[in-house]
Amino acid sequence: MNPITASPFRLGLSAALLLSLLTACPGGSTTPTGAPVTETANIKSSSIGVNGGKVIATAANGVTYTLTIPPDALTETKTITLTPISSMGSAPLARGVVGAVQMEPSGLQFQRAATLRIGTVPTVAAGKKLIGFNTANDGTKFTFNLPVVKNGATELSIYHFSNSGFGTATPAEIATIPALEPLATLTETEFKAEVDTAALQGSSDADISNILKTWFSEIVEPLLDAAKNTTDFDINNKAEFAFERWFDAREGVKNASVGGTDLTPLLTEQDNFARPIVAKHVLALINDLIGKCQSDNTPDLKMDKLRRANALQLGAKKYGFDTAAFGLDKATFLSKVNNCARIVLDPIKPLTQIVIGSDKSLDARAQVVFPGNPNPQGASFEFKVSSSGATIKQPTGFSSADGRYTTVITPNTKVFGVSVEACLVFPDDTEASGLCAKQGVSSVVTDGIFRGTVTIEYRSTTTGGAPVINGTSSDVTTVSISATVSIDPSKLESQVIPSNKNAVFSLIKKGDVIISSTCQRQIFNTSQTGSSRFLLPQESMFSIRFTDTEYTFSTGNIVGPTTTTGTITEQFVVTDRCPEVALNEPIVRQVNINTARHEYLLERIVGTGSMITKAEDGSKTISGTSTKTETLQPSPGVTQTTDYTMTWNLTAR
Repeated sequence: MNPITASPFRLGLSAALLLSLLTACPGGSTTPTGAPVTETANIKSSSIGVNGGKVIATAANGVTYTLTIPPDALTETKTITLTPISSMGSAPLARGVVGAVQMEPSGLQFQRAATLRIGTVPTVAAGKKLIGFNTANDGTKFTFNLPVVKNGATELSIYHFSNSGFGTATPAEIATIPALEPLATLTETEFKAEVDTAALQGSSDADISNILKTWFSEIVEPLLDAAKNTTDFDINNKAEFAFERWFDAREGVKNASVGGTDLTPLLTEQDNFARPIVAKHVLALINDLIGKCQSDNTPDLKMDKLRRANALQLGAKKYGFDTAAFGLDKATFLSKVNNCARIVLDPIKPLTQIVIGSDKSLDARAQVVFPGNPNPQGASFEFKVSSSGATIKQPTGFSSADGRYTTVITPNTKVFGVSVEACLVFPDDTEASGLCAKQGVSSVVTDGIFRGTVTIEYRSTTTGGAPVINGTSSDVTTVSISATVSIDPSKLESQVIPSNKNAVFSLIKKGDVIISSTCQRQIFNTSQTGSSRFLLPQESMFSIRFTDTEYTFSTGNIVGPTTTTGTITEQFVVTDRCPEVALNEPIVRQVNINTARHEYLLERIVGTGSMITKAEDGSKTISGTSTKTETLQPSPGVTQTTDYTMTWNLTAR
């Protein structure tokens, strides 16, 4: 078989795409006139194993290179080294290179893609494209790698070492990349290079998807077929990793900074075949990790299992099989995670004593709680704070290592809501996990005004004084006033009760009188009851005085015109010696009564107390009860007792 036609012609590609692939086909080697120059003074290394990790190196020009290796990307521990590259020599497109780094050991392969994050984004001039690339240590074997601009940096997917970087180039420059020796069959790395080259050169969606379809049929599908009917771990693992690498290549096309496109509609057949097989294996892995997390004895081991399980569930979401049908939906996953760990937010105190337009600090802390372990574990979290009615100055951000986060809130309205969400960030991960806790925070903007209710009750009892030979009588009158007041401590003048407040007035009169007469004896049993509501005029008032911590509460006159309607019932019992009426016949008569005015002088009631500050929310309360009793004898045989009671309960937040 002709080595050139082994891949491109088999795909049914267009002549234009074939020509481009002939000038940039993976394999073979070319020798540049100058090798890359590395910054040996800025080398950084780290030992990384199956749990993943990261290495960070900073070049002399300040650009940071971060290589993040996910869990299970490596099968054994390796010493990973990053060395910034200051010059690509005369390697292809060297003049357009913005940043590059050498990664060792050379030739190292990953089962899962690592991410190289280069902390800069260049300005792409008109007529140029942003490109990424991979080369050997000496600058040969140049292949394209689609870059993604994300959060102020440029990211590249890394499946093997050595040199990787990015820069800019014109379409004409891209087409001049030296041809590499073609191969009879393509590896996954070479298929990936074909996909990226086609995308950079603006090939059609159909042409790019044809490369992916051939990649699937030649490499991915045979591994999936082998895994379909077996639980063998290694066989299933190989199938899963092969599918991920294939899927990641097409995601790279969609997310590429050169104007990506979503190829999903063209690859439905491949997705439908792969997802049930891969989902079965991922579910088994998650269940195994959650079980080990429960049985592990130390928080570090539990956290490691939790991280790997979370990575698998996020992968299920990325690859489109995070559904209830596969048992990989988020709700099912989180219910399993609860057997291993829970994310908790310390209760956030209500936001009090704040003013519209003024800044208020909000302090929050999230932690991880492992069942059976009484001590929460500190960790890093990504916080998201949102509000209706307030401005959040740092709505998103990462906590300290022990989960503490502080932001600033500026209320725009009197009553507003705040929501705080914290999502766990595992060590060496660049993004938050799906393990989160959420809490709403209550808030009230203070204006310094005390609001509440003041109640006054006046009760007067008069006994005796009946102008009869033998007898007793009593009158009881009660006035109850309850008013809602707003008092500003910055204003020391009296606070007047609104004149439309009602008071409840009631009276009771009882008597039992025995009168001697020429008709022997008469018995009068009398009773009088009544009630009314009357309006308090403007001169009725409550008064309050404030110092820093003390207050004095008193009342003014309460005078109110009113009409009281009641019933007087009198019963007469007459002996048989009186000729005026029939023997022993009771006489009953009813009389309506009207009272035009009542006046009560309550200015004597005074209450004094201390301001109370509640520790829970910082609100201030003034409350208390004041009572006074007066006893008078306005005339011989008559006693008048008056009880005054005032109760108040007001709060300012």
